[in-house]
Amino acid sequence: MLRIISGHFKSRLLKTPRYGKTHPMSDRARMALFNILGDLSGVESVLDAYGGSGALALEAVSRGAKRAVITEINRRAYPDLVANVELLGLKGRVRTYRANNLTCLNNLGLSFDLIFLDPPYDDIRAENLLKLADYLTPAGRLVLSYPPHFAPPFEAPQWEVEHHKAYAQLRLSVYVRAR
Repeated sequence: MLRIISGHFKSRLLKTPRYGKTHPMSDRARMALFNILGDLSGVESVLDAYGGSGALALEAVSRGAKRAVITEINRRAYPDLVANVELLGLKGRVRTYRANNLTCLNNLGLSFDLIFLDPPYDDIRAENLLKLADYLTPAGRLVLSYPPHFAPPFEAPQWEVEHHKAYAQLRLSVYVRAR
């Protein structure tokens, strides 16, 4: 089982979807990522565009982010995501959508201070990730999780890497807009 690592909901267990292409990030990788991100009390809005269990967005809210939107297209994984939000009593602060993330975001018209992109590793489409990055606020940060063999899509003049961590099974990159 997955757990919240720190913050208000520290040590609370989450349901882990075991369906389709979901791949929960390990506790060690999430801990390293959130240590990089630091204090999230100034973060107004978070997007977890490939939600799975919702662990990334829920960890962010546990650590001080005000609200979150989580999208998950997999109909079998979605009930576990909803159950995790309800388990933590966050229905008022965390909205979930079983929908294609780009379609959903186009309809919502929101922007986010922190975006998590942790797509299924066998279905990474750089053009979709770049479109999702458009929903980032000007001073926001974007976190991309990808497999070691994948070249990150944000190698463009408008993006710069703020932090990068490499593990055996994944790479984590935190991006900001170039200044």
